[in-house]
Amino acid sequence: METATRRCPFAFFDGREHDLARPPMRRSDVLLVCQPGGHLSELLALEQLWCARDRAWFTLHSADTESTLAGERVFYGFGPTPRSLFRLALNTVVAAVILLRLRPRWIVTTGAALAVPTAWIGRALGAKTIYIECAGRISGVSLSMRLIAPVAHSLYVQWPEQEGALKRARYKGRIARPILGKAANSGAANGTRSGPVVATVGTTPYPFDRFVELLDQLAATTPVLLQTGVTKRRARNANTVDFLEPSKLAQVCAEARAIVTHGGVGSVWLAWQAGLRPLVIPRRRALGENVDDHQLPYVHRLAELGLVEVVEDLELLRDRVSSEQCASRPLAGDVSKLVLEISALLGEASSDAKP
Repeated sequence: METATRRCPFAFFDGREHDLARPPMRRSDVLLVCQPGGHLSELLALEQLWCARDRAWFTLHSADTESTLAGERVFYGFGPTPRSLFRLALNTVVAAVILLRLRPRWIVTTGAALAVPTAWIGRALGAKTIYIECAGRISGVSLSMRLIAPVAHSLYVQWPEQEGALKRARYKGRIARPILGKAANSGAANGTRSGPVVATVGTTPYPFDRFVELLDQLAATTPVLLQTGVTKRRARNANTVDFLEPSKLAQVCAEARAIVTHGGVGSVWLAWQAGLRPLVIPRRRALGENVDDHQLPYVHRLAELGLVEVVEDLELLRDRVSSEQCASRPLAGDVSKLVLEISALLGEASSDAKP
């Protein structure tokens, strides 16, 4: 008798239905798990770890994941995920299906919520998880890291003071940092950049009305290209767009006279890569701008190091937009020990693989 075929009811894979009755897919060496935004930026910055390996990605639909991961083997979960038990349940099912089909030997993740069920189910299926805490966390560690710690093979943090937050968490360097100093092409400081002020709220799934309002006020006297994300507040003076593909955003940032961002890792990196020190308006939980206040200690620590400037009022913003303080130098890595250690771990996976 012919066996009935069961179809996966979700369209989270690659837009096609997948037959769950078929044999497992080709086994992957590595499953890369991350949320959009800074989490994705950090895994992309570690390309040397995974570029030559049989890999797949588990992430969420967004402008940056869909464009940046074009051509990669990508599986999509349900978002937004912050503090959503319902979507956690859905993504647990998604993670189980992916892991059963791919049977990865290693899971490498920078968080956040998607990584929790993936790590636990992966452990049950024999996969080992490497968790790298996002650099945007300074005071303590994330809830995701705490939930994953009991089943993780290795835990890494990106600030030295975090090593004591969890027993097995180790600091081996930060994934990226800018080199201080004036850039040869650094914006309005030397008059070579003719573009507008570029402002971005990133990919965080929370509105940022305060940011949009402040930049719209600036746009009354200064040209501003404003990426608003999920914010519904309308700007009257700024040139606005909901989202820009990362390559297009990088292109406009290369000509920007100044870059204003929220306090997300990926957006801060974007300014550094463009050779500018970003002007940062951190999101605040009390105003409904984020799930917590982790951006506050992050950007204030970067400000202490001279890597960003925090601006939360119009007069200071106007003053800093044309200031030489916006100048920086290109992005540099600080992860030699981290890369070497994880490369060695992934090498174990290859040597242990059955022919």
